[in-house]
Formats: sequence, C-alpha cells, structure tokens
Amino acid sequence: MLDAYEGKSILVAATNHEQILDAAIWRRFDEVLVFESPNLEQLRRLLTIKLRGLRREFDIEDARITSMFKGMSHADVERVLRRAAKDMVLTGKEFLSERHLQSAIRREDVGGFDERKLFRFTVQKGFNPDDLRKISTEIEFVSQEDETVVIGFATNAALAQFEARLSSMASGEHVTNKEVIYALQSVDGWSADNRKGWALKQQGFPDRDEFMLDVELWPLEDSHQARQQAWQAFESWLAEKRIEKLDQIKKPELTLYRVRCTVAQADGLLHHRDVRSIDLPPNFALERSVVFQDIQNIPDIQAPSAQAPGVVVLDSGIADGHPLLKAAVGEAESFLPGEGPHDENGHGTHVAGLALYGDFEKHLRARIFVPNLRLYSGRILDKHNENTTGFVENQIEEAVRYFVSKHLCKVFNLSFGDANKPYLGGHLKGLSVTLDTLSRELGVLFVVSSGNHRINEDSPDGLEWRNQYPGYLLNDGWRLIEPAPALNVLTVGSLARHNQTYNSQRYPLDPAELPIAPPDQPSPFTRSGHSVDGAIKPELMTYGGNWAINTRANHALLDRAAGLGVVSTSYQFAGGHPFMADAGTSMAAPQVAHLAASVLHEHPDTTANFVRAQLCLNAVRPQTSQQLADQDKVFKQVVVMVRSKKPHCTARWKTPSP
Repeated sequence: MLDAYEGKSILVAATNHEQILDAAIWRRFDEVLVFESPNLEQLRRLLTIKLRGLRREFDIEDARITSMFKGMSHADVERVLRRAAKDMVLTGKEFLSERHLQSAIRREDVGGFDERKLFRFTVQKGFNPDDLRKISTEIEFVSQEDETVVIGFATNAALAQFEARLSSMASGEHVTNKEVIYALQSVDGWSADNRKGWALKQQGFPDRDEFMLDVELWPLEDSHQARQQAWQAFESWLAEKRIEKLDQIKKPELTLYRVRCTVAQADGLLHHRDVRSIDLPPNFALERSVVFQDIQNIPDIQAPSAQAPGVVVLDSGIADGHPLLKAAVGEAESFLPGEGPHDENGHGTHVAGLALYGDFEKHLRARIFVPNLRLYSGRILDKHNENTTGFVENQIEEAVRYFVSKHLCKVFNLSFGDANKPYLGGHLKGLSVTLDTLSRELGVLFVVSSGNHRINEDSPDGLEWRNQYPGYLLNDGWRLIEPAPALNVLTVGSLARHNQTYNSQRYPLDPAELPIAPPDQPSPFTRSGHSVDGAIKPELMTYGGNWAINTRANHALLDRAAGLGVVSTSYQFAGGHPFMADAGTSMAAPQVAHLAASVLHEHPDTTANFVRAQLCLNAVRPQTSQQLADQDKVFKQVVVMVRSKKPHCTARWKTPSP
C-alpha cells in the first residue's frame, strides 16, 4: 500500500510494538524517529512536577525513588503517582510514602498489544456492557466476568472524558447518558489477585525452580486483526522474558498457553495486561492404571460377619459373581416381571460396589477390600436402565417389604430419577409419596440421588459450561427430580473430585481439555433445590464426578469416559474389565448409603431418623465450597456445604423458593 501511494500528503505512522512488524516496513519511510522511555534525570524532573504540593516522606532526589520508575513512559509514571496519591487519601495518611509508590507500581500492568489500559467496571445487575461506549466511543467491551463485573479496554482520552463527565455531574451541569454512569459502582484495574485461578489461590506456586502454568488471554472474538496482534505481542513478550511456551490453544473465543516458568516470571504474567487468568494445570487425577488394573493383584475378600448390617441396592440388578462382591452378597432378587436378578446394564453393579465399600477408589489404590456390610440387590430396572412395566412404585414397594420382612434391612439406596418430573413447587407426587409412606410405616431410610441435569437446548454450549459455572446450577434445568424431593429420604448431590482427564495425564503439555468444576465444588450436572415448605434438598453431597471441555474438538462436552468419574465394580468383569468409572449423582448416593448402614454397626437397634441425624451432624464444610459461597452472595444464601468426618465429602444445599 505504501509503495503504491502517489498522493501529495505526508504519511506519518506510529507504533509501540515495532518488534512484531515486518522489518521491511521501515524502508518505506524517509525518516524513523525512536522515542525512548525517560531516563533517570527526566524521571526526576517529572516526579518534581507531578508531586509538587504533595507532602511526602521521601526525597525525590533519592536515586532509589527515581529508579522505581525505570522503563515506564511519562503516562505510566503519571498514572502510578495518581494511584499512589489516591491510596494515601483512602488510608487516611497525611504523607505520601515509599510504600504507597511500591503498592501502586505492583498494581501496574505490563505488556499489552496496544497502549490502552484494562479496567474492571463493577456495575449494577442487568447492565448492558455495550453501554460503556455511551461514556466514550474509545472504551471497548472485552468480557463480562459475572453479573456485576465487566472488563474493557480504555484509552487515556476515554479516561479523561469519563473524569470530565464526573466533574460536570458533581457541579450540577447537564450530562448525557448519566444513567450509565450511575450504573457504575466502581472502576479499577484487573489485579494480580483477580488473575489467579482457583488452584493457584489454594496451593500457591509449586515449591520448585520451574513449573507449568496455564495462561488464558482476554478473548477478542470480534477482531481477527486484534487477536493476531495480541498473540504475536504476547509470544514476543514470552520470548523476551525467557518463559518457555509448551503448547497453545488459539481460537476466537479462547486463547490458552501452557508455559514453563519461574516464580519471578510467573509474577510478570500476573501483571500482564492481556492475561485474563493464570492457574496450575489440572492435577487431581484418577489414573488409568488405577481403573484398568488386574483384579488378580487384589487378595480374595472374606465374607462379612453374620451380624453385619445390610444395605439394599434397588437398581438394574447385580453381577453377584464379581470377585469383590460375591462373598458379601446376601441375596439378589428381581422384582421386574419376566426378568432375572442379573445386571444387564452395569449401573446396578457399579452402584453396588460403592454401597458396599464407600470410597471405592481409596480401597482400590490400597488394594485392600474388607466388606463390613451385607449387600442385597433388588432389580427394578431393565437392561436400558428403565422401568416400562407400569408404575415403578409397585416394584419398589414390593422389594422394600420383601427385604424388610426377610432380612430386617433398614437402609435402601435408590440411584434413580425421572427427568420428566422436576420439582418446581407444590405437593409431592408419585414415587416421593411412596417412599415417604414406606419410610414412616416400616422405619427404613432411603438414600436417593438428586438427579443429573439432562443436556438439552437450554444447557450451556461449548465454553459456556466452564465460563458460566456455577451460576447455571441455580437454573430450573438443575432442579430436583422425582423422587429426590421426598421429605423422609436422604437426598444426595454430587461434588467433583478430579480435574485431570485421561488425555491430560497422557499429554501433560497440552492444555486442550478443560475441567468444568474445581475439586470439592459442585459437579456441573448435580441438581439441587427445595422440597415442600423450603426443606433443604439435597441434605448431603459427596463425590460423583466431573465433566470437561475439549477445546480442540469444537469445545465438545466430555461427560463420559474422560477419567473424571467415580470408579467402582463393573458387570463386565468376566471379560477382563473388573472396574469402570462413571459420573453422576447415582455414584454419590450409594457412598452415603454405605455410611448410613455403617452407623448400624454401633447402633443396630436405632431408628432411621437417628441415622440421618448422625450423618448430618458429623459433617464439616469443604473449604473450597465455602469459598464459593463467600465469593458470591447468592451462593452464600444457597449453599450450606458439609463434609463427613469419615473419608467422604458431602454437602448440603438450600435453594430459595422461586
């Protein structure tokens, strides 16, 4: 374009990133002027001018003070001084100190593909981010981090215009679009702490010379040119700082780098303007070697004592010949017309291993299995994990009465739900009424799964699964389903335990597969809500699995076989697959049923209400779930997390009435 230009005008161009331009461009200009950053003497003069009239505890002539600003532009220095002076006033100090300067400099962003500054606008709920341009056309919306936080790029001219509007409003002058300004609660930068991801906040930087980090840049979906500039500028900055780039994901909606760096280099990343977040790579893993191990490595199990309490699994049947189950099976019976008790689906056998052993993964890692309960199975579901014979209530009632009368069983696990019957208020129906009636009449305890979200057109799409987590857990699509609202049952939801998929373990340098939920926070599929009169449901939560996103496969949802589920017994053990992993609240409920039946060891003649009370009273809050509630006022009203003092993680949720 420059070579073809034949006009009479003088062309003047400017850039702050000459390193990312083709070197040949400079030959097209007759003169090239380089404006260097101010030297120490120029910095001293600038400080003298800008700090005139401000009382200080330091001497501007001190070389140490001017050296603090080395490498900054004039505009950078002015902005830091303004921030330091504001801190002095807000902290009630009369003198500007060196500490104020250091604090302001630490908050200063570095890098960036252009000269604009990044700002965090705290806004009222319902604020339209596009309205930022009504303040100034030189403010560009970048991202909405939650309902009240909007991120945008702004030029110095935009900031000056914004400050002028504020001054006009303060003096009573007419200002257009002042409702937009009123909607702004505060304007600040995106701090290093804002950039820290969940795992980094919990664990800090690893205690070694070099370590890996996942670095996400701000999305620039609407501008291909800006994205290219941002990628080139950031990669040049990485090279300049000698930060090793291991792999990358580059898409309009997501830019993610996996890097290897030192603590000092990581601190630079935390202050880079174009960095949205930094976190440790996923490292809570269910290794394939654990799931796919030879059962011959595990010693034969012994039968539980004759006095062992029983736990009944009402499901798709059981593979009662499984080496880890057969010695503990008291009886397997079918209540499904025309079908035998054997498991043709696998769901029941998987649930049975968790009901018998509780934290199955812990036992599998230790290769020690000692059953302390007697296992019973009542088949009520077919090979498709459904019941199409009529009303499932009839088969469940028959099964419960059978095991109570013949074996005096008190604890029943029901990992079953009807997604077509969400509870949105009103009276209880169908199966919920049946379970409540049987509980009161027979004095038994039902442990029921809260249900899994059914993926449909209202579900998040692609990256929304991660970016909108956990907000969507409060939507109607995540409300309880039958029979979870039953008042006399113990309803169980799901927490995530792992965040590293099988592929992430196999390819440790590739950041492509992103977990949705952090460990010890609610699984992205778990349902919650209230029952009649706002009764807390579910009362408890425990590990049920996690989901992930594959960013290299059009952000496909990895909801099965990704290595983020719960491991237990497999009905295909005869074919060389004794264990399998699956995710769902179905996997959470039997672990609580195991705990419930275990209470009967010490209190064999106790009531179902006593067992419920013991489980809920002997519980503590998982720290990360509590932090989730602390970070968002909505979740503070909604979530009451608890963890069993035994080696299980559980939680209570309460959702306000709609």
